[in-house]
Amino acid sequence: MSEEPWGVVPDELRELTASRERLHDLVEAVYSVVSDLDVDRVLHELVAAAARLVDAKYAALGLLEIDTETEERRLAQFVPVGMDDETIALIGHWPRGEGVLGAVLAGEEAVRMADVRQHPAFKGWPPGHPDMRSFLGVPVRYRGRVLGDLYLADKRGGGIFSEEDERIIEALAVIAAVKIANVRMYRQVQRDAVRRHEDSIKIAVMEDRDRIARDLHDSVIQRIYASGLALQGAVRLEPSRDVQQRLERVVTALDETIQDIRGTIFSLQSAAGGHGGLRSDITELVTTAARHLGFTPTLRQNGPIDTVVPPEIARQGIAVLRESLSNVVRHADATRIDVRVDVNRGELRIMVADNGIGLGDTPRRGGLRNIAERATELDGVLEVTPGLDGRGTTLLWRVPLPQG
Repeated sequence: MSEEPWGVVPDELRELTASRERLHDLVEAVYSVVSDLDVDRVLHELVAAAARLVDAKYAALGLLEIDTETEERRLAQFVPVGMDDETIALIGHWPRGEGVLGAVLAGEEAVRMADVRQHPAFKGWPPGHPDMRSFLGVPVRYRGRVLGDLYLADKRGGGIFSEEDERIIEALAVIAAVKIANVRMYRQVQRDAVRRHEDSIKIAVMEDRDRIARDLHDSVIQRIYASGLALQGAVRLEPSRDVQQRLERVVTALDETIQDIRGTIFSLQSAAGGHGGLRSDITELVTTAARHLGFTPTLRQNGPIDTVVPPEIARQGIAVLRESLSNVVRHADATRIDVRVDVNRGELRIMVADNGIGLGDTPRRGGLRNIAERATELDGVLEVTPGLDGRGTTLLWRVPLPQG
């Protein structure tokens, strides 16, 4: 009887035992990451498991990013194992997906080499990078799409990576792909939850603004209006001239307060609609002018400014208001400015009145031509009259709004 089978069996048994041990290690690696949602820890453990499974000195996972405009592939994240902090610091930056690593990404197939330096795409090592010989690169693919690659280098003992090593890493890459996809999905779910929470807060704020607007309209305005009617009735009782004038001033102030509240209601409703619009832009312009003037102009806005003024007219109106305020700031020497913006009777009206030095021969006349031209372009008019308390200038810019 030949003794040859007895000499072969122990080697086969050793190979079978080794394969079973590696399979056990693979199962352990899968188990260690399957329930973890800490993405950084998961990725590091996957790379460390890959190095252990094929006895590699160095291992890394490169995750792919694709530029949506150029469709260029590059490494967005790189997770290394086997290098100490000092070596990492010397290298200075992670690979960008060029050279051999880029070729592996582009090829989308496993690459196994005895000497990576012989690869046509090899461009040398960056300063501080350890020299490497044997190499194994395996794509991490999920549902037909490459997410990245697992890279292994320098098999311990000076050997090369075997076909079995490649199969083991390919099996791990399948698990890695599923885990990476799940973690990304988990992150997306978290982002969606945060977004839904933010949306619910916005909705609550909108509802609160609507409630405040209703309360102002249904309660506050009605009470002020009733008070104004009572005061008007008192005026007709023929009190002294002084008392009559005071009552009339109070009635006027109440009317202005009602207009202010209506403006506030429109502002609340515009904010609840999710955008600032023309009303917000007007307020911002006046606030900016106040910083240069040293005082705050009076601002009144009435009517559905944000809902009926088309974008082109709104753009022209903002330009008119900006130029009007700029002229007053630079040339009028005013101590008071009233700004009024109304939507009424199918028109947008922007009025800027000041108590400055008036027009005369000042450079403001050049600005007026621009403002008048903007009105003409929109089939509107610019009216120029005396300003506040008989001083300064009042500009009234009126343009028609589209009907229907």
